[in-house]
Amino acid sequence: MLDIKFVRENPDAVKENIKKKFQDAKLPLVDEVIEKDAKYRACLKEVEALKAARNKLSKANGPLFGQLKKCTDEAQKAELQAQIDANNAAVKADADKMAELEKEEETLSARIQEIMYTIPQMIDPSVPIGPDDTYNVEAQRFGEPVAVSYTHLRAHETDSYLVCRLLLEKKKHILRKKKKKKIR
Repeated sequence: MLDIKFVRENPDAVKENIKKKFQDAKLPLVDEVIEKDAKYRACLKEVEALKAARNKLSKANGPLFGQLKKCTDEAQKAELQAQIDANNAAVKADADKMAELEKEEETLSARIQEIMYTIPQMIDPSVPIGPDDTYNVEAQRFGEPVAVSYTHLRAHETDSYLVCRLLLEKKKHILRKKKKKKIR
């Protein structure tokens, strides 16, 4: 799987690679993954901003609680309690939006990963480009190729039947040897 950062920074190279692999149907996936990634990153940024705001408000409540305990004036106590309640309300309001954004972030992440699994790996520059293996270049040959003869096949047999027949014949041969040993 390619790195999303590489796809984001080199969309033309990725598209050219897909064309070289003759998989033109996957070309729109590059644009889609870049678009989904931009949405995902914006969503992530917004979630992090909401978390920072929540932490800031929660941290602000600590000193307010301390002042509330020490305070003897009822008017000031009411004002401090109102401030604490306002901070808690803001935290709860942001929590709903944050949950919604996290859900969207999760779906975007899943779709991005699905697309990234579909986009093919980059071709090495030394690899010849062609639709099939006839375009391959022979780099080195070890020995002479062996011609396989299937003349021992019976007329109705395929390779799998031949293997089964040979295994059965071997088993029969082993069983005959065992019987002869028992008789002696």
